[in-house]
Amino acid sequence: TTGVSMFQSWQDSLASEKMEEDLARMLAQLEKIASESDVEIPGLDNLLAKEMEAQSRSNPDVMSKLSDRVAADGGDPRAVLGKHLSASEMNTLGNKVKGGGKGGSNSADKAKIKKLEKKIADMEAKSKSGGDETAKLQAQVNRLKERTQKMSERQEILKQRVENLKEQNENLKKKMKKQNKNTGSGLWSTKG
Repeated sequence: TTGVSMFQSWQDSLASEKMEEDLARMLAQLEKIASESDVEIPGLDNLLAKEMEAQSRSNPDVMSKLSDRVAADGGDPRAVLGKHLSASEMNTLGNKVKGGGKGGSNSADKAKIKKLEKKIADMEAKSKSGGDETAKLQAQVNRLKERTQKMSERQEILKQRVENLKEQNENLKKKMKKQNKNTGSGLWSTKG
């Protein structure tokens, strides 16, 4: 039984290590998606920040593995983690995070500035393309509003139909109960 117990502990350790590796891989991929996206995705940024904060407190090994992955992909781990973690959390991680200066906030700020500059350039390019683009977008918005209104109306009609069907169902149940009382409780009833 001692051998079995040791084997199970070893298996649990391997499974835990694999889970840490998988979580680090997933966080790295999500961070890559968020940083390479042309459009800021607040929900994804919030998810990454919360998950990285939780892992940095409860499981620093995941953050170490994430740091290794980011470095292997040619990124700056301190900049990546610094976007989502406070300076105190970065300092708590200490040597587990590879890469440049303490806290990573300067690199994170540079990354945010670069992303914002790209957005500004995109917006300027779009505004130079003229009013046609704006008119097209406004037409799409109007069509979507009309569709939404029609769907709301259809939804109300369907709700009313469901209510009518429920009412009809209740009436049928009442009629069937009434018929069962009048005819007795089966084929060989002694009523009558």
